[in-house]
Amino acid sequence: MAVIGSWSTRQIRSRLGSGRQFQVCATVFLLAAIYHLVAAAAPALGIRGEQWRHVLFVGIDLTFAWLLLRRPWWLAFPFALLTLHSLRSHGRGAWNQWQTAGRVDWISVGVVIVLPVILALVVRDGWEQRKGLG
Repeated sequence: MAVIGSWSTRQIRSRLGSGRQFQVCATVFLLAAIYHLVAAAAPALGIRGEQWRHVLFVGIDLTFAWLLLRRPWWLAFPFALLTLHSLRSHGRGAWNQWQTAGRVDWISVGVVIVLPVILALVVRDGWEQRKGLG
């Protein structure tokens, strides 16, 4: 196995190969920002949530999209906070929707499934960087 500086070829391939995953994750956050922008700009559509909250999440989602492309080693910390918040709010929202209306809130189900997966990728990436791979 070739070694470049303190990186092996396998480590370099691993780090570069995961870049595509993070591009997909950033795209998910970009789409979420667009959703929140539409919800804030067109309250008549009836998308749940206060307008100020949707505006706030446009900024949050765009920030995380950018951070997911940059992949700083410390990203796991704020991303874990976002994940916990989203699990609580979207998890509760999905449960309430099911209990009161008998409908599945697919956006909330997606958030509850996707954010922990992205968090795992972010934690692994940060760990690899702290070990000298990034």
